Amino acid sequence: MEISFNLKKELKQCPDILNVAGSTGSPHDGSSAQQAMRAPDNPNESITLDVLTGDFDFVKTFGFEIIDGRDFSEEFQSDVDATILNQSAVKLLGYKKPVGDYVRDYKVNKIIGVIKDFNVYSYYRKIPPLYIIIGNTKYIRELDIRMLPGKQQEVIKYIQQIYDKHELGKINYEFFTDRIKNSYNEEANLGKIFNFFGMLSILISISGIWGVSLFTGQQKTKEIGIRKTNGAKTINLIVYLLKDFLIISFTGCIIAFPVTQSCTKNTQSFAMNKFKNINNYK
Repeated sequence: MEISFNLKKELKQCPDILNVAGSTGSPHDGSSAQQAMRAPDNPNESITLDVLTGDFDFVKTFGFEIIDGRDFSEEFQSDVDATILNQSAVKLLGYKKPVGDYVRDYKVNKIIGVIKDFNVYSYYRKIPPLYIIIGNTKYIRELDIRMLPGKQQEVIKYIQQIYDKHELGKINYEFFTDRIKNSYNEEANLGKIFNFFGMLSILISISGIWGVSLFTGQQKTKEIGIRKTNGAKTINLIVYLLKDFLIISFTGCIIAFPVTQSCTKNTQSFAMNKFKNINNYK
């Protein structure tokens, strides 16, 4: 839609905005579609790939790392029929030298580049085979804005001024980092619950040990006096009194260790065992 291009031009005039892209949806919002492709070595076989649709600035705005070929460019109008694959798609389709070759869905798309794999969804899911294409402008439904760090409020204010100028109402926005965090709300809430009950159990344990120590001290007051009279050293008396508590604590650690290990194994349900931070989108 024409207003998107006008907005892009005006938004790029802000010194705090690095780049702007139009898209039908961005990573982690669950909006990527799927498309059946014809297998290169067998036209009768179909292979399903995820697809992200944007404009010429989409790859640049999100900072996807191009490892082969090039990015989309308005200097090449033929790029409207081109595509960029990720590493998983190249592997699945079996290309040895993908750049310059073609993929076929409902039309033929020339492969102009390959990007490094990145997480389109949450870390619970494996990185899907993916291709990116230039979409029809009438289907653009959001603008993705890359800005300088720490300039969020200035940029929001500037965007609202542009919206007011075009009488577009109040802007509806979401930060990409917040979108990623929202993907793990359930895990965050579960972590808070574990922390609460963990602290509660520690307090109960401390109060229990404190109560037992008082009771034991009262029960052994005479014994301690006799041992002291007979020349027992203070350090020996302390070890004598703490011995039972140390045995209890050591036993608790032995029980807790395998339980903790079992809980940490739950992280294996993530498709990637090693978390990548937001800098994947450089």
